Amino acid sequence: MHHYACLPLSWWEFSVTHAVHLYNRTPMERLNWRTPNEELIGVKPDVLHLRVFRCGAYVYIPLERQTNKLAPKSELMIYLGQQDGMKAYKFM
Repeated sequence: MHHYACLPLSWWEFSVTHAVHLYNRTPMERLNWRTPNEELIGVKPDVLHLRVFRCGAYVYIPLERQTNKLAPKSELMIYLGQQDGMKAYKFM
């Protein structure tokens, strides 16, 4: 996944954390087709938030960072995973 994304070698932790996030939400036969996250918490995980690693996305630029009225309101960035413990995405 890291090599396919063509990221610098120093950014290996983004691909590892994304892979672990996916692994914890994958059903396994040894757990009777339940996910590790479901075994730990007891609730079936929601997978609607999952995105393709290194896909492009336009990220909103807050008004404080916009230089003038005609400045772009979003910027094309690369998705690097989900922030732990909250509903937030990491972008480069």
